[in-house]
Amino acid sequence: MVTNIASIIIQVLTLLLVLALTANGTLFKKGKFGGGYGGGYGGGTACCAPTYPVQPIAVQPVAVQPIVVQRPAPVYVQQPAPRPVYHPAPRPVYHPAPRPVYYPAPAPAPVCCAPAPKPQPPPQPCCGGGNYGGGGGGGGGGGGGGGGSGGGFGFGFGGGGGYGKK
Repeated sequence: MVTNIASIIIQVLTLLLVLALTANGTLFKKGKFGGGYGGGYGGGTACCAPTYPVQPIAVQPVAVQPIVVQRPAPVYVQQPAPRPVYHPAPRPVYHPAPRPVYYPAPAPAPVCCAPAPKPQPPPQPCCGGGNYGGGGGGGGGGGGGGGGSGGGFGFGFGGGGGYGKK
């Protein structure tokens, strides 16, 4: 803002100086300083001073404000944070599990003998009775008759002979 005010003051002073010189006729008079508008009538020279008296112009001193230059703030470049160093974890060593040992199944014990047949029940006495009714004795000899009557103790199965032998 101070710079703009100082610039305006300088421009105004320059304009006043030009107007003052032009009003006195020192700049654009014919025959002076090489002829004014496109040369004069061959009379003037470029180096000589004017021949008439020049009135000095009193110039008022102007207080000039000091120009304050604002410096930009220094720019600090921040270094990026160092990246962490990546150390991969050691890989575990895989040991395969031990394989099971398969043993063949033991051979069945050799069969040394066939199972014995079930024993026959002992023969019943001739008198019959009991839960089976006796059955009345054997059938006698070759032409044996019907055998005994069965004793009457059982369930009434008496009568006919059993297994009688011939």
